[in-house]
Amino acid sequence: MTNHVLVLEDDPQLSHLYTRILSRAGYRVDIAQSLEGAQRLISENDYAIFVCDLHVEAGSSSSLLRCAWDRLKQHGTKVFLVSGQEQYRLDAAELDIEYFFSKPVTMPDIIQYVNRLARC
Repeated sequence: MTNHVLVLEDDPQLSHLYTRILSRAGYRVDIAQSLEGAQRLISENDYAIFVCDLHVEAGSSSSLLRCAWDRLKQHGTKVFLVSGQEQYRLDAAELDIEYFFSKPVTMPDIIQYVNRLARC
């Protein structure tokens, strides 16, 4: 499990980029492009890290995180939110998520952070 990463991202180009960059760094990557897809993957797999775009489709992933939080915590999954709007850092704190990236974020930043979290 230590190298298994779930990425929730609804932009196909970003999903492809996450997959390519994280795979090259040695991680096994699952991509969900919808809240339902992420929920299914979380229920079927254990992840070391969950990279979660806060705004997916026309909604917010915060409801998914509230529903899946116990399972993610039970398996020691490190979650970090990615959002284009800094004000959502407070939402992350309310969800007890300490890792938050404000877009734009670079792929080297993502790799560095994922590597750091994988060692925790």
